[in-house]
Amino acid sequence: MHQALVILGILLMTGCQIDPYTHAPTWSDRNWYEIGVDDAMSGGLAKDRQRLALEYDDAHIDIAAYKKGYQRGQQRFCQDDFLYVWGLSGRSFPATCENLEQTPQLRARWKQGDTGASEDSILN
Repeated sequence: MHQALVILGILLMTGCQIDPYTHAPTWSDRNWYEIGVDDAMSGGLAKDRQRLALEYDDAHIDIAAYKKGYQRGQQRFCQDDFLYVWGLSGRSFPATCENLEQTPQLRARWKQGDTGASEDSILN
């Protein structure tokens, strides 16, 4: 009986052992292109290298890939119909679409949606 308890105790203690390398984080390179696309698609301004380094706690930033991704996100986001719906949802004009050649047209389309939202709202 004593021998069985000793064996059971040993089994329990070894079963609870944690390998310190089992739960070590695995670091992978960030996809700066996708981060740029996501920032543009959220309607925000492009971030500079310093802001990205602070936000992602990473000194190795591929700013060229980020800018390329941000431009791609702008192309997808800054569309007439999308901004009309954005305005319908009551959101302010997105910073992503500022300072573009077509900003005046985009702002007008957004305003149509924004005006329509306030006139047709069941909450008003």
